[in-house]
Amino acid sequence: MQALLDVFVDKNSDVGDEAALLALRPQTVDVTRVQSVQRLRTSGGIVLVGTTVASGDPSTQAIRELREHLPQAVVIVCSRRPGDRRLLTQVARAGADDFVTIEGALDVEDLLKLVELRRLAPPPAEELRLLHEVREACWARSAVEQCFRSAYCPRRVAELAEWFRIAGRTFRERLDKAGYPAPQHCLQCGRFLHVVELIDRGVVSPTEQALRLGFTDSTDLRKKKWQLRVSARGNKLVNSLVNSFPRLNSLVNARERE
Repeated sequence: MQALLDVFVDKNSDVGDEAALLALRPQTVDVTRVQSVQRLRTSGGIVLVGTTVASGDPSTQAIRELREHLPQAVVIVCSRRPGDRRLLTQVARAGADDFVTIEGALDVEDLLKLVELRRLAPPPAEELRLLHEVREACWARSAVEQCFRSAYCPRRVAELAEWFRIAGRTFRERLDKAGYPAPQHCLQCGRFLHVVELIDRGVVSPTEQALRLGFTDSTDLRKKKWQLRVSARGNKLVNSLVNSFPRLNSLVNARERE
């Protein structure tokens, strides 16, 4: 299968000199310099950063700035120091999508697998930009953006809540207060936004879409799409979110031609 996203590695990242990553043909950037990340603006991409940037400062601020300008980019934080896991909550809330600790060859293999999965299933650039423009900046919007970027495979609400280190009930309450549907519905929408992104990038086969996005098969994909359609008809917040994005609305409400 063709990879659809380019890989960028911050020059201060712990993985910058990892030989195994050369197969990804990564491009070196400096995430603290606007000029260096201009090339990411068109289609997003995957950015590997360390826990610090070139100045020695924590990367959290650089991640926040990336998010401000590039809500569609996938940001993966990598570290060779196990103790850096204590920073997970901070980088998650700053806008990172994954945190990988590299202690040996197996961890490098896991990172490569993760990057390859993300390259095959781009997040929905158009909708992430729109969400960023029309919705007020707050924790809830950041959480929904994370749902939209990271629904490339089945994901449980408990995993998402754990990523932000927040109780599931509190998570739901914060989304509801901000006018968003429950997290499971945000994940549903995110998964099919990944589908519309694939379609616009030329991946039109339901079988290949299912394979790239972790559905059992194309039948499972159609079933889950029907479930989202039902949710949208019975839940005002889900309906509002679906209707906010023309591509998603068109896909969810299209009649099946099979």
